Amino acid sequence: MSPGWPGNCLSAEKGQRQYHIGETEDEAIMIKMRQLTALIATFASLAGLSLAPAHAQTAIDVDAAVGVAIDSIARKPRNNQAPTVIVVDSGVPVLRTVLVSGRPAIIMSRAQARDEQRAWFISLHSVEPTPAGLQIIYGTPANGYSGSVVVDWNGSEWAVKSREESHSSSGARYFYGELYEGVVCRDGTEMAQRWTATLDFMELVRRRQPIPNNLPKTSGICPDREFPDVVTYRQMKQMRRR
Repeated sequence: MSPGWPGNCLSAEKGQRQYHIGETEDEAIMIKMRQLTALIATFASLAGLSLAPAHAQTAIDVDAAVGVAIDSIARKPRNNQAPTVIVVDSGVPVLRTVLVSGRPAIIMSRAQARDEQRAWFISLHSVEPTPAGLQIIYGTPANGYSGSVVVDWNGSEWAVKSREESHSSSGARYFYGELYEGVVCRDGTEMAQRWTATLDFMELVRRRQPIPNNLPKTSGICPDREFPDVVTYRQMKQMRRR
């Protein structure tokens, strides 16, 4: 079963999907995400960590395992695409250089992401050995997805054994709200751009205008001080107390 967003008991809004080797992810989901945010960065690469799985006889390069796992969920980057940003939860082993699609990622803590007001990143929640293989639990809050990938060493390389994923837009808002509670929006940051891009998208919908695949870059000027996700987060917490 997919783990969902850590710290959030909300169930997935669109159910769960099981992926196996050879399956192709629904590209329509990514198109919808692009329309909503206009600026969501395409996933490019990932850095990895050093950890020997329980079933390994020697210390195998788990950096490569994490890269293989993230490669299975990330769209291929364009030439001018910024590096993937990986936000690591506490408790995850130290991340080192791991390539996904041949490019290194930027690794940062939740505190660093909060300080820089990042919006487009892969949230890495845990990397742990299991009887089935190495399990990587992740979230991509920009498009509301979270899930797990299991990779296993086949004797010569790491390979994806299974992947499970669920979608919850409310869960993603909860995640952002929890991360940015008490933070004042700063002009020009990714979170400010995400906010204004969402407003631009909603305005197009209100006017019943066609939604292009690539909207112009937004101003990135904060409409207010507090991110709307924080309000949603507080409302959800209040509901959960009842």
